[in-house]
Amino acid sequence: IVTATYGNQTSSTSSTFADTGLTATITPESGSSRILILACQTGVGKLGGNDTMCKLRLLRDSTAIVDPFEPYGGYTASAASSIVGACCVIYSDAPGVVTATTYKTQFASNLNLPTAYVQVAGSISSIALIETAV
Repeated sequence: IVTATYGNQTSSTSSTFADTGLTATITPESGSSRILILACQTGVGKLGGNDTMCKLRLLRDSTAIVDPFEPYGGYTASAASSIVGACCVIYSDAPGVVTATTYKTQFASNLNLPTAYVQVAGSISSIALIETAV
């Protein structure tokens, strides 16, 4: 089991995905193992400005494996601010390798407008990677 947390507020005004800072690396003992990923991204949403929303996705190394796991974080259909407590994903992956494998979350401003946030006010996001035998 590998766990990690991250709590630095991060923002984006782009529809291009960027790292949230939440990441963890595991080296499976067997190529036939599955990795259970539990990730909770906190402080997700938007603060004022234009009507946008925060999209979230989960990656294995550079490959998006759950895209998106949250398409409408903080959506209000207006310019009002909206921050949700947490957006979480649980996913069972089969990387098929015995080398170090990194899992991370990324976020983007859905409408390419200001401003999407994660970890607002230093809220703590967390990720757990659990190797399971097949």
